[in-house]
Amino acid sequence: MSTYELTVITKPDEKTSASVVSKVKGWIEAAKGKIEKTDNWGVKTLTYQIKKLSEGSYTLLTFTCDPANVKSIENRLKLETEIIRYLLVLG
Repeated sequence: MSTYELTVITKPDEKTSASVVSKVKGWIEAAKGKIEKTDNWGVKTLTYQIKKLSEGSYTLLTFTCDPANVKSIENRLKLETEIIRYLLVLG
């Protein structure tokens, strides 16, 4: 099991952010991962507009998962329309 850090930028709406984060947590648990820490950074101004938005809600998730299962999580992140950007790195 490896440790990963996932930073997700969603639309600045609080409801949207909470629902997306709960979806992502579900995907991690479905991939037999364990969430170590969730850190909500709040709404921040983006350096440049992404999808015509100038603000985004940032959330950092730290989790452990088998490297073979991480690809399925990343595929779902790419398809989620409420996610503006994400960064998944090996912690």
